[in-house]
Amino acid sequence: MADLSLAALLARKASSARDEELLTFAVQALERKAAGDSSTYTELVEALDPAKADATVCVLLVNTLARCTGSLRLKSHKTLINGVLGRGWSGDQALASATELFAINAVSSNAPDLLGPSLSALVHQFSSLRIDLLPFSAAAQAVEEHSGDYEAAMDAAETVFAPAHTPAGSSEEGAPSPEETQKALRVHRALRRVLETVPTGAMTLVELLSGSFPHRRKHVTIQICFLSNLLYVLQYLPHLLKPILSLVVDRLIRIDVEIVPPEALDDHLPGDVFDMDDDEEGGGLSKEAEENRARSEKLDSMFALTLRFVASLLGGIAPMADKEEAFKIVLAVFDADVLTTFRSKFTQFIIFYACTFQYSYVKEFLQALLTKAIEKEHSDRSRVAAAAYLGSFVARFKGMHLSTIRTSLSLLARWVHDYIIAHDHDVTFPDPSVHTVFYSLVQALLYALCFRLQALAEDQNKPSFVPLELRLDRIILSNLNPLKVVNQGVGEMFVTLAVRLRILDEKTLSALLHHNSSFVLPRASEWDEEHSFFPFDPFQLPLSRPFIDPILQGWDGPRAEETDDEESAVQSSRSASVEESIAMSLNSQLSLSDNDHRGSPVWKPMSFAQAGTILRRQEEGGSQQGRDDDVGSVLGRG
Repeated sequence: MADLSLAALLARKASSARDEELLTFAVQALERKAAGDSSTYTELVEALDPAKADATVCVLLVNTLARCTGSLRLKSHKTLINGVLGRGWSGDQALASATELFAINAVSSNAPDLLGPSLSALVHQFSSLRIDLLPFSAAAQAVEEHSGDYEAAMDAAETVFAPAHTPAGSSEEGAPSPEETQKALRVHRALRRVLETVPTGAMTLVELLSGSFPHRRKHVTIQICFLSNLLYVLQYLPHLLKPILSLVVDRLIRIDVEIVPPEALDDHLPGDVFDMDDDEEGGGLSKEAEENRARSEKLDSMFALTLRFVASLLGGIAPMADKEEAFKIVLAVFDADVLTTFRSKFTQFIIFYACTFQYSYVKEFLQALLTKAIEKEHSDRSRVAAAAYLGSFVARFKGMHLSTIRTSLSLLARWVHDYIIAHDHDVTFPDPSVHTVFYSLVQALLYALCFRLQALAEDQNKPSFVPLELRLDRIILSNLNPLKVVNQGVGEMFVTLAVRLRILDEKTLSALLHHNSSFVLPRASEWDEEHSFFPFDPFQLPLSRPFIDPILQGWDGPRAEETDDEESAVQSSRSASVEESIAMSLNSQLSLSDNDHRGSPVWKPMSFAQAGTILRRQEEGGSQQGRDDDVGSVLGRG
């Protein structure tokens, strides 16, 4: 028998996967290769080449090798191992099943040596096979129907998506075909079973996923294939949500920060770079603009897929406790990976969208932002970023209750007033380099009020909230003089609204603005540029916009009051003219106009001076209800 070649053995025997002669040949070939004799090993490797052998022979050989994995050594048999694991998923079901058995037996026999190659070969398939997120929901339903039995549930999900059950031509354009979906499901089935065999391999998998994620320059098709499989892993490894979501966010940000707003490009562009429905395929665009368009399209496709995953994660059939824990992970990833990335323009909308699934998530996000912004143990960089997100979220989240808005702004204003009490008597000149956090929080307050002041002022349930709790006049007229420092577009629009709604005295404000125009503040323009970050500006990616637009508060501008006499009409006309001018300024600086996608700020990394020593908050005379409550308990009541 030993003198027979592999070809002779295959010719003699029927396709019996348990043939003892063939098994003996394979074991001896592996042992001889480990001893330095490659003759029979080479014959075995060549026989597994799909170009030289039919499917029946490949299945026979892989099943045979699955019975002698104890003889495998990575150092000696790497070519054979990679060949089996790399080719077994593109064939039929029989070959996939044999390859799966080979992988499971390999890691069971020699996990330290063969776990990494087995996982790596499976993860390698992620870049070439796309799996739609619909199987995620189907498998979740199957898990529930099978009382948590993942084995039975995954088998059910694979059966549902078999080609025989899918009408021909029913796949959406760009969606995976039924055949591709079935192949991807085979890969995930094998991956799951390998990790069931070696549970400690989960962390090895995370490292492989990070190292295998396609480079940001790779084509969008490769990115979507890998991302869809990466997110599908969480169906059967839900405990990896945090590291996998963090990996996804990191890769989105890497593309996000490279997208250049149209007005920042050197040459004039005939059309909006973000208008990716243009029929002219970008005709006339410069090379830089074409590359920018490609980055935007890539991010848009990946971001839409990520938002679909968030919807399945937080809006699916999982128990509420699991959803709440999942949101906490989403929030933790935002805090660690997104909060202080000031050039991000789109990735932050993951947390914005996540808040739509339970109103308690809105309060939890606000609580996290308020805590980070006002507690001085956090770095100035984090506090300034939290302030920007706080103001933008209160302004832009369409479904926020007025009571929650009041509570958030009240807590924010309370910190501002305490800071004024502690520092105002020592201030003779506004200095943004010393009071960076203060001005950032005031800017957040004013920005939110640009959107919410009219509703607050007209609220009959709390008519005293704006004048008595926010006490805006005391903030604006303090020696710290925030209107001289904060973004001028925000300051001017706030002043316009405050005067129109009779929140602040027009003559007093006019005198202040005249005073501010009489001197130049050192480094004011630098501070304004660095801190003009409004993270929830109108969303510009067309595939992802349907997720965001319904929940994003647009800019409506102040409503004009009805006037009867000619003098009032003239004043109203003059005021409207001022408002139009200010709105144009806001449009260019803040993208407050949702009809003009060109009005985005120039995103730059922020640099921050160290703030001066912030004294502990001091109580004013007279108590307010809830003044000693912490942020969490107050928001809980709101």
